[in-house]
Amino acid sequence: MRGFLTVAAILLGTQIFASSGVRVIDAESALKEREGLNLSRYATSIKYIPLETGLIYLPEAADISLYVKDGEYYLVSKNDANGTGCYKYGNDGAFVSTFIRHGRGPGECVGLVDSDMDYNSGNIAVANMFVEILVYGKDGGYLHSVPLPGYVRHPRVLYVGPDSLLISVNNMQESKEEIYVAGKDRIFKKSMTAGDLHTEYSMFAGRRSSTNCRYDIFKCGGEGYIISQATDTVYSVSGDFKKHARYFLDFGKFRDESAYEDCHSGEGIHILPEGSRFGNSRFFCLRLLIPVDMDERLSLNERMIPLIYDVASNKAYAPKSKGDTMLNGFTNDLDGGAPFWPHVIYEDRMYQLVDAIDFIEAAQESDSAGMKRVAAQLTEDSNPVLIEVTLK
Repeated sequence: MRGFLTVAAILLGTQIFASSGVRVIDAESALKEREGLNLSRYATSIKYIPLETGLIYLPEAADISLYVKDGEYYLVSKNDANGTGCYKYGNDGAFVSTFIRHGRGPGECVGLVDSDMDYNSGNIAVANMFVEILVYGKDGGYLHSVPLPGYVRHPRVLYVGPDSLLISVNNMQESKEEIYVAGKDRIFKKSMTAGDLHTEYSMFAGRRSSTNCRYDIFKCGGEGYIISQATDTVYSVSGDFKKHARYFLDFGKFRDESAYEDCHSGEGIHILPEGSRFGNSRFFCLRLLIPVDMDERLSLNERMIPLIYDVASNKAYAPKSKGDTMLNGFTNDLDGGAPFWPHVIYEDRMYQLVDAIDFIEAAQESDSAGMKRVAAQLTEDSNPVLIEVTLK
């Protein structure tokens, strides 16, 4: 009876979504089929750019947020033993400069938690621990700061217009997630309570506490979006800074723990906010996390499933993973190289940052002459390689 009621509720919820204008994504079929999606559907060419290795040794690619502006690359690092927050490289991979120094002085950062770039001005906003948002110009000059409200943690920052920021925080005093709108130097409006996502358009109601769930805000095709572990729905943020349900991920049978062998965690598959920030008007990419017991010997990479949604065909793809590696995503049929997963999309280009050791191993297993040529120049201690894909 419980199973019948669950299925009935899911079917009813799906019909409500379809009738309300929320697009339903058939994630269940994608997870059953595990079909790949060729990169050539959206792109025409690919090239590999090794970042200069010399006096500067970059942190791991997983700790770096990548931005592109006017032919230059900005790599903002969360965990950096060099005491530097941002590294700037030219379009040929040559090192240019560093800025955002760690410290407690004016314009210095104690702990860099999150960042975003305003692609109009090139300004970079970084969340400085739980204290403030610091804003820098594209040439590294410190511009101003935005104080964070009260006692908060896990701040996230997103540009939604010139000098306009969405700032999400975990309010420790009230034990809830909140999203604010900020201007040039101050927060001027509380936009929404992210905890609302837990019950609105959610098939997880009552099963997972939204205060313990990670969520994120990101841009896709010029719009702001919100995703959360607490809900199967992807929300957009409109010009009035209110959230609107846009996509519902119908996981079907994979929503329940019974779909997974030896799983007793009380939950099914869910969206993984980290690594789900990428897309444009034609597609977007999410990472999903399959549940396992704590004693199950699967790495985090093996538990992550890439999900790519093609807007025009309303079809989702969940390519099979290639072992314990982050190099999963689009099938690279452009030159036979490793699978591609975008870290940023800027104008008519997509970019991915790959650690040298992972790039070398992937090149050995690939059929790409370009990958093999670049890999021959690298050692395990080299800086990451930037992969650039040109869109149609």
